[in-house]
Amino acid sequence: MADSDKDILITPNVSQASQPEIKLVGKDNSPMYLKVLDDNTLSFEGTEGQVFSIGPTMSSGDIFSVNDISGIQSMAVNADGTLTIDAQTKSTTIKNNASNTSTLILSNNNADAVDGPMLELFRDSASPADNDHMGAVVFTGRDDAGNKQEYGRIIMHNDDASSGSEEGELVFRLTENGANEQEYMRLRGSSRQIEFNTGQDDIDMTWNSDSANDVLYCNAGTSRVGIKTTTPTTDFDVNGTINATNITVGGGQGSDGQVLTSTGSGVAWEAVAGATDTFVIIAEESSEYISSNATNTNGFFLSYGNGVQNISKNGSGDDFGVILPCDCELTQISTHWANVGGETNSVQQTITIYKNESATSDTLSFAMGSGSGGNPFINTFLFNGVGESNPTFSALDRINLRATGVSGTSNTQIGPARVTYFFTRTGGIA
Repeated sequence: MADSDKDILITPNVSQASQPEIKLVGKDNSPMYLKVLDDNTLSFEGTEGQVFSIGPTMSSGDIFSVNDISGIQSMAVNADGTLTIDAQTKSTTIKNNASNTSTLILSNNNADAVDGPMLELFRDSASPADNDHMGAVVFTGRDDAGNKQEYGRIIMHNDDASSGSEEGELVFRLTENGANEQEYMRLRGSSRQIEFNTGQDDIDMTWNSDSANDVLYCNAGTSRVGIKTTTPTTDFDVNGTINATNITVGGGQGSDGQVLTSTGSGVAWEAVAGATDTFVIIAEESSEYISSNATNTNGFFLSYGNGVQNISKNGSGDDFGVILPCDCELTQISTHWANVGGETNSVQQTITIYKNESATSDTLSFAMGSGSGGNPFINTFLFNGVGESNPTFSALDRINLRATGVSGTSNTQIGPARVTYFFTRTGGIA
């Protein structure tokens, strides 16, 4: 003990109404009392009340307790191991001054796989309501003028407090301009969203790769998104190469043969102006007659290199015509008939288009013109030029042509014969 005049007085409780106590009195100071209460608790008390107490029972209740200045319990250690600190309307501070050293460590040595250690923020409200703030982690520090300043916080909201449908929202805020708390990101349990810039402020978002900055950049001020650019000039601006397996424009993906074309106010799927997806098939035939005679009374079919196919023969089988590679339209026919017989008169003929061994309604009758003493007969026919619609075919259809003379004309021998079909593709290739 320090100064002189320190007295320790032990008063037995024999025939006394009060508890036994030890009185500790310093010089010119108020005394401290160590009392034994009725339940054998050791109580350290001053003139203003109990300071702390130690209980004798280790199986239940508080075995150590500290009160604040008003006599309300501030800290208690329960027999079950629970440590309670109740600062009432004040704060509880745990501090150290060591560099790069943890100020608070929560340790759990349980060997199972369940969460631990755990830090729980419990909002013990008697009247919970939607959008209550459930707790916050606040980051503070000094500014260069020595003022304590908040720099950011993470806040939990209970978006829905209804029993059985509880939902939370985690909000991330940062301090701007020394005072304003600006929300940057929110995790929504109700809509299962990660939302950036909830307040629709001018906050840009950027994502970097391991080798480049601003690979994805969202400019909040212009409401535009850039890839590898921080100054997107359109709603979506890519400074690089795009690889896509399909593109939908205006709700459609276009049809075969169409391309994306500028319309002046946007883009659309359109056929290329002045360009067509066309192809030709050329067929040849040996010498034949197109009018009645003893050999061939009904003209002939082109046989595509497999020999003459007179109409009197069975014109069936895979060699009856040529297989088309895609959906298409026949737009034009050009014929070149060699004038084997040296015909000098204008000769009439009829051409009928066959599809899959069956005659179509697409028939052209015309004068071959004079061969002028052995010169070939040459003609070109556009279906729409003679008031006919273009014959249509599907992929893998077979096309053929039958040539006959007009009834009453003389026998006319032609050959070799060459026919060129002109097609426009209208669909996919088989």
